Amino acid sequence: MNGGLLKVTCAVVVSTVIAWILYIGRPVLVPIAFGVIATYVVLGIANLFQRVPYIGSKLPVGIRFDSNRSHGGCDLCVHWPAHI
Repeated sequence: MNGGLLKVTCAVVVSTVIAWILYIGRPVLVPIAFGVIATYVVLGIANLFQRVPYIGSKLPVGIRFDSNRSHGGCDLCVHWPAHI
């Protein structure tokens, strides 16, 4: 049997199985991916709050994360140039 044909067939079968698993697992995998992305954003905004002059270094960690949850940080970052 041709080795190249075997490799192509195996690659097609493996990619089809992976695509099928991703399609079937969509109701579970999408919320997990959203949670990972949301965590990344919240941690990034909390680190931005730490860099705010005079206030950021004095803010406790809990307040930095809590203000992100209430979207205070997002409003400050997104809408701040509009207030100038």
